[in-house]
Amino acid sequence: MTFEQQSEQFETWLKSHGVEISNKVGLHDYREAGQGRGLIALEDIAEGDVLFTIPQTNLLAVERDPKFGELVTKHELADWPALMAYMMLMSGTDRWAPYFAVLPSKFSTPMFWNPEQLELLKGSAVLDKVGRAEADELYDELASSIFKDQAFANVDVSRESFHRMGSLIMAYGFDVSVTGDDDDAFKAMVPLADMLNSHTVLGNARLEMPENVDGVLEMVASKDIKKGEQVYNVYGDLSNGELLRRYGYVEAGGTEYDMAEVSMEALIKSVAKVEGLKVEQIEERVEELQEYDEELLDDGYDVVYPGMPDVNLVAVANALTLALPAKKAIKTAIEMADEEEITAEGRLALQDLIETRLQDYQETNALTEPEDSTKIYTDINDMCNQVLASERKILERALEWVRASDDGAAEPAAKRRHVTA
Repeated sequence: MTFEQQSEQFETWLKSHGVEISNKVGLHDYREAGQGRGLIALEDIAEGDVLFTIPQTNLLAVERDPKFGELVTKHELADWPALMAYMMLMSGTDRWAPYFAVLPSKFSTPMFWNPEQLELLKGSAVLDKVGRAEADELYDELASSIFKDQAFANVDVSRESFHRMGSLIMAYGFDVSVTGDDDDAFKAMVPLADMLNSHTVLGNARLEMPENVDGVLEMVASKDIKKGEQVYNVYGDLSNGELLRRYGYVEAGGTEYDMAEVSMEALIKSVAKVEGLKVEQIEERVEELQEYDEELLDDGYDVVYPGMPDVNLVAVANALTLALPAKKAIKTAIEMADEEEITAEGRLALQDLIETRLQDYQETNALTEPEDSTKIYTDINDMCNQVLASERKILERALEWVRASDDGAAEPAAKRRHVTA
């Protein structure tokens, strides 16, 4: 079956299950742009127009199948592995086959790269978040539990199928709430909504739960869209590193959410070096400080675009270099950081931290302003260069910030923002 025939079959399947699609949009082949299948405006679209409506009965979710829910309870599965197992079970059924036919079977995310390709990301914290080993461990757990259940007797429960489903959830899954309360949200696959490509700048549509209609989700234009333009969703405030890890593409020139990361372990070493103390002594100091503020003492910190250190990082550098009792040091350190003040030793420690962190990176091509800011990259070498060059540039600017703080010329540090996986 051709690409176009699969799209037509999928659209027929959607309508047969109650999905209402505006005649202003249609599925489109964007493979030449490296974007696979997407949604195109067939006519001019006004902000607020409903592009399509999806009954919640057509969501692929464990919560929609009480019988499978019993299996989940029996095997004590968390939400993510439960949905992966459910998708493996449903992928071979007549009910869902047309949907799975249009979903990717191959991925360009680091999860599927070989060691040589992963080496191209050397220096980036993205490497620590790939999660292949953890995913393999989870597969082994399911293989010895729920996959032995009679329900999976004729199901493809191979490791390859498992990794495909996990990648599909990461790239296409939505957090859905039938009540509008985030506390009630569950992970689900939303056919058609997941056909939209994403761009942090070009986003022009969003998935909503209308207040006046129960039991449906709507894709609504968030701005005017011209005929012939692509309809884009926005996956979130994501850096290029996260776009690469989750979706297998990056945006030219980086995103406004790009960041580099530094670890507490590295900061401890830099403080010990500046203070002329042993690492163990600084680690003891960290433990003392944690008794008074666990949130401040994190495993790592962001240095965000365009190069502002997390204010928490500045506060910790202060706290570790103030000759004060722990409780007093925490209070004083935070007050100083909020006023963009750094102790002399803290400044030297941050400078050493960033200089050392920069040495983790391999050389990259310079990150230049792209002629087309909407361009995306899917080639592995291009993607890695974009991610690394952006992170290096952010750290280099952060180093300038730290040095400028010595004479009071630095801009305010970034607001508190913890590293998240």
